[in-house]
Amino acid sequence: GLLAEGINHMATGLREKEFMKETFGKVVAPAVRDHLLKGNLQLGGEMRTATVLFCDLRGFTSLSEQLAPQQVVEMLNIHFDTMSRCIEEEGGLINKFIGDAIMAIYNVPLPYADHAARAYRSAMRMIASLAEMNAGFLSRGLPQLKIGIGLHTGEVLAGNIGSSSRLEYTVIGDTVNVASRIEGLCKETGKALLISEA
Repeated sequence: GLLAEGINHMATGLREKEFMKETFGKVVAPAVRDHLLKGNLQLGGEMRTATVLFCDLRGFTSLSEQLAPQQVVEMLNIHFDTMSRCIEEEGGLINKFIGDAIMAIYNVPLPYADHAARAYRSAMRMIASLAEMNAGFLSRGLPQLKIGIGLHTGEVLAGNIGSSSRLEYTVIGDTVNVASRIEGLCKETGKALLISEA
């Protein structure tokens, strides 16, 4: 009886641990989760070469004013889910969702020698997936979405940034700012994808 009780207690503990790990992996990317669970919890970072991808929806604020709140949330969730798959299938890390924008990084924390090519392939998948997603929206009487994607490669500071009680694994630096500005130029140029020479 004591042995059975001990085994049941251990099984419950393992289930809880697995649930916490799985839940944590939904709040942060699984690659970051595993990086942090290995004890990499100190503040600070390291200089790394990375490719940064920014993707933003065009005119979504005005579009969302014409829809019911639940439709806006549903469309955003479908969009984020679709675009996230395109990024993660190429080894990209979704760093954050900023309103209706996505910031993803490649070569951090997991290294990939071909990180720029991976980011480009993600962008091409995103554009192709957008057409399929829009076809689904159209069939349900919902408006179509337009995106702009900017890619840039350069040096970033990658690591845990924040305070001793609340930290975030992210990248900062000029490379991030340039990638964001390049994505912003998609609106001016009317292009879905712009890539820096770097």
